[in-house]
Parts: sequence; C-alpha cells; structure tokens
Amino acid sequence: MGKYCILSVCVLMLSFWSCSEEKEDDLIDVLEKESVDIREYLRENVTTPVTTVCFYSVKGLPIDSIYIFNNDKTGTLVKEDEYALIDYDVLDLNGKYMDSTDPQQKLDSTYVRTYAMGGPVYNVLDTANKFNYIGEALKYIGEGKTGEMIVPSKLGSQNGKSLLYKLQIKRVIPDFKGYEDALIQSYIDNHIQDKIGEPVEIRRNDSIAYLVMTHQGSGVSVIKEGDTVSISHEAYVLTEGLLKQYEVWDSVTMIHPLAPRNGTILEVYAKALTYLHEGDEATIIVPHVLGYGRAGVKSASGQILIPSFSTLVYTLKVKRVGIFTPPEDPETGRGNEP
Repeated sequence: MGKYCILSVCVLMLSFWSCSEEKEDDLIDVLEKESVDIREYLRENVTTPVTTVCFYSVKGLPIDSIYIFNNDKTGTLVKEDEYALIDYDVLDLNGKYMDSTDPQQKLDSTYVRTYAMGGPVYNVLDTANKFNYIGEALKYIGEGKTGEMIVPSKLGSQNGKSLLYKLQIKRVIPDFKGYEDALIQSYIDNHIQDKIGEPVEIRRNDSIAYLVMTHQGSGVSVIKEGDTVSISHEAYVLTEGLLKQYEVWDSVTMIHPLAPRNGTILEVYAKALTYLHEGDEATIIVPHVLGYGRAGVKSASGQILIPSFSTLVYTLKVKRVGIFTPPEDPETGRGNEP
C-alpha cells in the first residue's frame, strides 16, 4: 500500500511540474510574440528616432522598456516636479480603443474609461514614482505637441497586450500653485455673473478658497451651529475656464456644523456656509489642496470621478435655515442628509 501511495504522489508531482512548465512555456510564447509585434509596429509606423526607457524592479533588475516615438520635442519640455495638462488615447497595437480622455471617443466594450469626466487632466513628472510611464514620456514631448508611447505588458499589466498611448501636451506648468491661483482669479473675474461685493477669502495655511456672493436673500442671521440647513448646489471641476459637472444636489438638508463626512463635505465648504443667510446664492471656488488634493476621488471600481489636482467650483443656494426637522426619505425613514 505504501508503494502505491508513493507512486501516486510521484505521479501528482510530475503532473504539477508538467503543468507548471506548460504554463511557463505558454507565457514565454506570449511575451515573444508581443516583442515581435512591437518591433513590427515600430518598423511600420515610426517617423522619428525611438527613445527607449528601461524600468527596474525594487531590487534593481530590469523589467522591460517603454518606447517613445513620433514625438515633437520642440518648445517647452516638462522638467522634474513640473506639471503638464494632457489628453491621451490608449489603444492596442491593432487600433482598438481601450481608454481615452475624450469623452466622445467610443471604447471597446470590454474597457471602462479611467477618467469618468474625460480630460484634459494633470500629470506630474515625479521621479519618486518609479512607474509613471506618462510622466516619463512628458520629458520628450513639447508643449502643444504630440507623441506616442508603447508600454509592454510586463509594465502595463495587460497579460501579453501592449498599450499604445497617443499623447497631447496641452500646457507645461512649472509653478502649479501660481498657475492655479491665476486660474481661479480669471474665473472669478470673467465667468461669475452678478457678483455682489468682494470675494470672501477662506484661508487654510498658504491656500485660499473664495466665496463669491451672486444673490442676497431675505434671511437675517447667518448660518450658525445647530441650524438645520437646506441647500441645493451644482459641483464642477475647473480646467482653464472649462467647467465639468460631477455632482448635483437638488435639495439636501443637514444640521450645521457640517463636519466632513466620508469626503462628501469639504471643510472650506462648511466654513463658507457660515457667511450665508437663507435665500443667498453664491459660488465657492476651492483650490486642489483644500479639496481632494493629489488623491482625487475614485469609485468603488477604481474609475476616477474627480481627477488629481482638481480645482473645484460649487454654485449653491441656501433654500432654508432654521430649527426644523429634515424631511424623511420615504425609503429609509431618515432625514436626507448626505
């Protein structure tokens, strides 16, 4: 009996080794085919010298290289720790669209757009991020110019499918704070109608959010602690004068003070309300460091709802202020707080 057990174990081990070797052989075949496909694509589609940039593991071992080509390096190039405003498409080498910052670009049905609102979006050339392929490509594409990049599957995690990026650098931003300050001021000066008085500055360290009154209501007292407040608002991301809406509150009721709740209500938003009365309408502009910062906001599935470094704009109306019971949600039986 013991001999049969030993024989059975040996057979199982040999089967396991055989399967492992077959899978390894399959992977080697896939990667070899991918390498051939990349060389063939470059041979047929490149019109400029190809720049290769190798990426390494944490142990210093080479993983694979990206290929940057068809790139125009004239004009201003991004330097380390500088930012760029970019648009991009991502395709496979057969021309199938896998991602795009153009919301009108139709993707293959098996893929979901990374940025729900589309672009343009910010990227930073951050050498501390060892696998920022787009950031690396920025060094080789001038402001206002385009370029292409292939990211092999060992770097792009597509299991044998290379990623072809088509990049457009819309603007190089050496000083992001100065750029965002100017962006906000331009929006206040040129895009907010019916301003009443000077903007209220809400300061946190070196950053300033702004409250701009656009309509004065009939309320006598400003919102204070313990008040129940009913608000409607529309929320946007601001990019060079372009507003992209990401949220609408038709009528949300809550009790002040509005402590941040799971990132729903920003601290500066809550502070801005303390300057307002019932019936007031206003615009709040929030720089990224007082908003969602570098992290942005993602859905449960990982889609980016609010991009990194986003400047936020809220247009709001205070519909009611006082001591009253929030209306019940018919499904939960609770007040409709966010």
